[in-house]
Amino acid sequence: RHDQGGDVGVVATAAWKAAVTNPPRLLRRLLPYIMNLLLDDLAASDSAIAERATLCLQELPSRVPDDSEGRPPATLLQALLAGTNANSTAQRCGCLRGLEAVAKGCGSS
Repeated sequence: RHDQGGDVGVVATAAWKAAVTNPPRLLRRLLPYIMNLLLDDLAASDSAIAERATLCLQELPSRVPDDSEGRPPATLLQALLAGTNANSTAQRCGCLRGLEAVAKGCGSS
């Protein structure tokens, strides 16, 4: 959805809507895999990649709420918090950027 090419985002969104009948349930199941990808991207030296990962994380709390209050899933927060103890400075900074994005996403829902 957050690809720099506008056409890519439109096609990806259309394909997702056509293929997935229960997005929150599927996203909850895929969340560990998604988080691995996002954590790598948050630590990327390419700022465009890190920014796309930040946008995705900011959107996740509204897409996959843990409860009726709209709180983010615990697995999402646990992955980000665990990453703040990483050996790599880039990974720690990326996880902190991710926590900030999730907080912003919760505030907008």
